[in-house]
Amino acid sequence: MGVALEAKIKFKQLCDTLEDIAKTYNVKKKEQILQTFIDECRNVGDKLKIEYPESDVSFYPILRLLVPHLERQRGPHNLKQVSLANLYAHIYGFAKNSDSYKKLTNYREFSSDKFIGNDFADRAYYVLNKKLPRIDTGLTIAQINEFLDSISERKMNVTKQQKVETFRVLFRQITGFEMKWMTRIILKDLRLGIGPQKILHIYHPDANDKSLVTNDLREICNQLHNPKIKLKCSIQIFSYFKPMLLERCNIENIGKLFRDNDLYYVQTKYDGERSQLHMKNGKFKYFTRRGYDITNKPGYGETGSSGLLTAVFTRCLNSNCHSFILDGELMAWHKEKQIFSTKGMNVDVKHLLASSHHQPCFVAFDVILHNDILLIDTPYEDRLKLLNDIFTEEEGSLTICRSTLISNR
Repeated sequence: MGVALEAKIKFKQLCDTLEDIAKTYNVKKKEQILQTFIDECRNVGDKLKIEYPESDVSFYPILRLLVPHLERQRGPHNLKQVSLANLYAHIYGFAKNSDSYKKLTNYREFSSDKFIGNDFADRAYYVLNKKLPRIDTGLTIAQINEFLDSISERKMNVTKQQKVETFRVLFRQITGFEMKWMTRIILKDLRLGIGPQKILHIYHPDANDKSLVTNDLREICNQLHNPKIKLKCSIQIFSYFKPMLLERCNIENIGKLFRDNDLYYVQTKYDGERSQLHMKNGKFKYFTRRGYDITNKPGYGETGSSGLLTAVFTRCLNSNCHSFILDGELMAWHKEKQIFSTKGMNVDVKHLLASSHHQPCFVAFDVILHNDILLIDTPYEDRLKLLNDIFTEEEGSLTICRSTLISNR
């Protein structure tokens, strides 16, 4: 078994790179710094492959730290600035009336001290630096990812005290400088001055195109390992893709959009959770607008026997349909009032239970794939006919958004 690339790259090397990028004002220079780091990692990976052919040299463990807000596989940490401030204070036993506690929890307050930075991570560095190890202990990217996995909400039944102990162990090995960047990774805000699209492009020229058809960073890295090889990207079943979004329009300018005597389809705008639903041979997957997989939530389910909405869908599905990708909106349907509730009513459709006052209802307004045939180049009129033949509607659970044909003549 070969050694993985992530076990060969030191976390400090990544932190040094991030620090250099953040301190540089010139965007081109920022790009060059990141490109140099990525090239160095690739060189290490190439040498590993020669020495140990079975080695895992994927850049994925590193990329997920470079664009933490695009990370979907790990799951949320549910740790924001306030909760991290209290957690750090708890580890070191800061009294609530102490100067250190106040500096951590009041991180937004302006400080005239030139050594205190302007975000929470800088403030934490200022308060904790002298309490953390002064010498780099050689923590690797692999160890950092293991730590982040251990504090994620996807790790079932992890308690607050367990998180505290996990941080306490890490703080015996991590320097203040590394802690600062670890904090920014946890908060998913690196403050680099270059965005995720630029970072993905530096990794591979086709990475942004690939990110439109999948939110899986591991898949992006595995398929785009060599920057010299181009890849044709396409939508795939069970892989999230970025949906086409609506454009805001000032009602006064609407005439500019409809100048020709063309026909247009008009649909109702639903105030729910934009979602896409994938199915193949009885297996279902639900993705939110931002690519979070909510299939295993009680309201949904991978099969007809494992969730509320999937049970309905399995019952209402046309027997001639064996695969599809539907674009639509997840709405909360009030069981007693027999009406939709909106986001403004403080109902989270992603977390509905059988005992909830609401149940999930999927409102389909487009079909992207049908029986393994991709339909993105198929006219909407034809897609609409297919959509109406995929399932039988059931009030409060499954419905099709009504489309009205209009013209400006």
